[in-house]
Amino acid sequence: MVSPSDSCLGPWLQGRLNLMMGYSDAEAVNTILKSTDSYWMKMTPSASDKNQLTVHEENKISQIFFDSSSVGTISKAFHVLPSCDGCVVFKSNITGRNVGKLFRQSNVSMDLTDEELTTHATFLLARETSVKDSDLEQFKQQASCLGFTGEPNFSYDPKHDFCAEGEGTHLSL
Repeated sequence: MVSPSDSCLGPWLQGRLNLMMGYSDAEAVNTILKSTDSYWMKMTPSASDKNQLTVHEENKISQIFFDSSSVGTISKAFHVLPSCDGCVVFKSNITGRNVGKLFRQSNVSMDLTDEELTTHATFLLARETSVKDSDLEQFKQQASCLGFTGEPNFSYDPKHDFCAEGEGTHLSL
């Protein structure tokens, strides 16, 4: 359950995925995750390169809706791991740029001296807006095998709603 799965690549990644749970090893990312009420993303093939996906994100951070879009080569940033039916687990090593700008635009309080950060993270995303408790426990076991301990840095609480597409303030990063 911690080996990348090629069978999950391609069309399965396209469409909306809702963040259910996540771990990160970077304090700045954890600050964002703890301030996040809900998050979803939609991946579509890039118009310019079949090996790239356009990622559209909708975040609700501290009760404020934000959206952003980026184009990237997902295979270089993520490993897709097997998971529950209708779910996907991303194991990632991510370098983020303009991180201070993200914090300022989303009104998250964090002293960040470096505009770039690198994190090792793992996330459980689902097509639906909820998953079974047994699926969450399975994900926690996967995270443990990947070196994460303790409680997740993000766990979706269904009392928070998800942003509608285009509802949020656009973040230009």
